[in-house]
Amino acid sequence: MKPATPKTAAIAGLWAGFGGLIFKAWADLSNPEPLIKQYVFVGGGLVFFMIPWFLFVVGFSEENLFKHMWKVFVRNLCWFAGACVAAILGVPIAFWMRAS
Repeated sequence: MKPATPKTAAIAGLWAGFGGLIFKAWADLSNPEPLIKQYVFVGGGLVFFMIPWFLFVVGFSEENLFKHMWKVFVRNLCWFAGACVAAILGVPIAFWMRAS
């Protein structure tokens, strides 16, 4: 498996941001049952947040723990930047969809 890089971390942040916006739009527009909404929220959290974060931000490494944690910190910043870009681009679209 290829190692996690800042580029993959930023893409995973975009994935998480847009995935969260899509889930929010779905929850607002379809008004699902509370139990179904909770199950979909957990599934969406796994698909859009936890699994990509673990694979593309934390990654796997056999190097020195301190050196690996520093790289994970940098990749977390890249992940956060990607999620911010998704929010900046996606929130106006989500508000527009909700208003119409």
